[in-house]
Amino acid sequence: GQRPELLLAYARSRVDDGALDDAVLVEATEGLLRSGKVEAAAEAQARLGGVWLNRGDRDRALEHLERGRELVEDHGPSPAKAFVLQELGRALMMADEFERAMELASESLRLAESLRLEATRARNLNTIGMARAAAGDIGGIEDIERSIELAVRANSLHEHYVGLVNLSSSVAQYGDLRRAASVMEQASGVAVSSGIDANVRWDRMEQAGHAYFRGDWDETEHIVGEARAELEGLREEIRAARRRERERRRATP
Repeated sequence: GQRPELLLAYARSRVDDGALDDAVLVEATEGLLRSGKVEAAAEAQARLGGVWLNRGDRDRALEHLERGRELVEDHGPSPAKAFVLQELGRALMMADEFERAMELASESLRLAESLRLEATRARNLNTIGMARAAAGDIGGIEDIERSIELAVRANSLHEHYVGLVNLSSSVAQYGDLRRAASVMEQASGVAVSSGIDANVRWDRMEQAGHAYFRGDWDETEHIVGEARAELEGLREEIRAARRRERERRRATP
């Protein structure tokens, strides 16, 4: 039936949502594999890795992302393969594994260029730029700027937002705090326009950081106080997801 494809489509609508029930993507993966749709199953695994990454469990995230990579390793170019590689590259960049992150993002970028996937090109240039900048290569900032241009051209508000946040972080790393604050102000507007809850939550925390560094203690305390209750609710959802995952693993022969 169509249930596995519908579950995957639903997960796509919950971008970077750590509260998504694991069962959605676990069932999607199993159903897609049974029907021989290996690339779609790999995408489901990559999206499940993204869920765990946003819950702060990098090891669990990489486990699912590596499984997704293994599923598409021997397959030809496809949007699913490009997606799996881009997400694994992003996770490795966040884990400071810059060399492998750039290798995977570069491979995904080549696939995206051949398949004309503009948003995917934007994501990979963002990852490459962040890895370069974090490793001490200021030229990475130009990659991030190009990723933002591509995201705008692709009308991808999510990639536009992520690009602006990472640009703000990178220019701050190299001492341009004034530009960092200006870029973050642009990002806040894009976060709201995107309608993606994860972007809005992340943006509030970025605003708290900027308020702190400019010495606005009242604003910092206000933002953190607003976020505390919401984060506690999210924490409970994550704990529940982990319990379901443990129960599912115990039930699996």
